Amino acid sequence: RQQADDAARAGEPAEPLPAPAGKALPALDHDIRLDHRTRLQPVPMLEGDWVVAAPALLHPGLAGPVGYVQGQPVAGLLAALVPQSTVGRVLQAWSALLGAQAAISLLQAWWRQGVVVDGGRVSDGIDA
Repeated sequence: RQQADDAARAGEPAEPLPAPAGKALPALDHDIRLDHRTRLQPVPMLEGDWVVAAPALLHPGLAGPVGYVQGQPVAGLLAALVPQSTVGRVLQAWSALLGAQAAISLLQAWWRQGVVVDGGRVSDGIDA
C-alpha cells in the first residue's frame, strides 16, 4: 500500500518550495541550462491501474520528484533544455505542449527554484 501511495504522489506535480522573491526570468535570448544537481531518475508512478518505473525530475529546490506537468512527461519537457537553449526556445517548445501561460509559469518556477540556471560558464569552483 505504501509503495502505491508513493507512486501516486510521484506522478502528481510536487508542490514547489517557496521561491526566492525577486529572481526574475531573464530575457528571451538569454542562455539557460539545467542545474548540475538536477537528476532524471526512474521512480514508481501510477499509469492507469499499474505501478511502473517512469522518469522523474529530482532537484533540491523541489519538494519531491516530478514525473508529469499537466499530463506531459517531465522527460519530454527537459528535452527542450539542450545545450545552447535560450529562454525563448524553451518557452516555444513548452508552449506547444502546455500552452503559453503554463510554459511561462513553469519556467519561472523552475528558474526561481534553481532547477534552471544561467547557461553561462559552469563554475568549477576555481576562480580564474
